[in-house]
Amino acid sequence: MHTADGRFYRVTDNKTGKKIGFAGDTAYEPSEYIIFKDCDMLVHECSLGANHTGDNLYLHASAEEAGIAAAEAGVKKLVLAHYPERLREECAAAAASKFNGEVLTSVKGDIIYVN
Repeated sequence: MHTADGRFYRVTDNKTGKKIGFAGDTAYEPSEYIIFKDCDMLVHECSLGANHTGDNLYLHASAEEAGIAAAEAGVKKLVLAHYPERLREECAAAAASKFNGEVLTSVKGDIIYVN
């Protein structure tokens, strides 16, 4: 859900069965948990920062919403992406307040492994 074509993706490795979900450049959609159900990892944008209560004119997500999506989908690991770097710790805390699994805040050049 975005003014440009923002999407949800799910990738499954046929050899290992590992599943990775991607929510990029799009607002939180309550039904997204369906596509991300039981993923080993969810990479979710949170360009609105930790949480957002105002107008969402640009149709992006918050870290809190990313945490909700991860919890509802039952994923194992949440990777926050596309967030204001100055709010890195605040975003991690907001996502962790909604999601009990591992929360990572990715930065340029990170290599993140699915295990």
